[in-house]
Amino acid sequence: MPGKSPSMLSLLQLEQRARMLEPRLLQRWSVSALRDEVRVLSQHTIHLLLERDTQVWWRARKCEGDASYENLFHLIYPGSPAKTYARCQLPGSRVLYGSCNRHTALEEIGAETGDHIQLIAFRAKPGIVYQTSVIGDWQLVYAQGRAFLRPVEHMGAYYAIMDDDERYRRCVYFDSFMASHFRHKVENAYEYKVAASFSQQVFQDAAARDKPLALIYPSVQQANAFNIAMPDWMFDRFFEVLHTEYFSIEACLGYGLFEVGPVKYSDGFSAAGEIDWDAPRMRSYRKHKSFGLEEPAPMPGWRVPSARPPSSAAASD
Repeated sequence: MPGKSPSMLSLLQLEQRARMLEPRLLQRWSVSALRDEVRVLSQHTIHLLLERDTQVWWRARKCEGDASYENLFHLIYPGSPAKTYARCQLPGSRVLYGSCNRHTALEEIGAETGDHIQLIAFRAKPGIVYQTSVIGDWQLVYAQGRAFLRPVEHMGAYYAIMDDDERYRRCVYFDSFMASHFRHKVENAYEYKVAASFSQQVFQDAAARDKPLALIYPSVQQANAFNIAMPDWMFDRFFEVLHTEYFSIEACLGYGLFEVGPVKYSDGFSAAGEIDWDAPRMRSYRKHKSFGLEEPAPMPGWRVPSARPPSSAAASD
């Protein structure tokens, strides 16, 4: 396998090395060799980090039968470390995945007519501003002249890089290459290796800086939508659950459109994560065009306590 490169690769050399990382070829790569190669290739782009704070994210899980989950630990990241590769994680890690809105969260879990679903809404704790590395950002700039979730007046850093054509083209190539891996629908778990290795790199950088740095990447199931991923420790320290919803899928209309039954809602939780479905509703939201909901007067949500329950009490999906 190729070793570390002492200098910047040309665009042609970058393409040749990236071609060796096609999903069908990843079975032959060891994790350590692939991690080194992804780190080398990632040096050929510039990650302009996006800051977020009050954005609400969504995570969905199918229920077993028609019974709702009664504890939030069943709805955040799985309690046991991953046994194999997943889109944003290597074996042995725990990662929380979320989506930009309800319908994308439903699409990501393959919600079908007749399913019973439970969602959580979560966001950063009040006062926390976290950074995100955005996969597909340069690809969007190249296609549409705009960056992900950034107004035109904040495009100056991009324009400066675009003035150097070779540098700009390398950024576009590597970002497009990574976006294709994050969007890829796999047949074998090893096909996740590139996306998982890059994600691990981002999370390790965050741990080294001891700051929240999450990963935003294109939705696999919903065109033009996006997801977020973060390691368990980041969610525990910097994020909180706002509320949970339980409902049935009455009809799947396609394109992210669903008809759902009556929604059971709760924002009343014990410190141990137990859900009180009869608690009076405390939160007030208004609609947000991009993210579904925003809370005009943010209230503290439920936070993972310092002493977690045993893994058997948490989600196993």
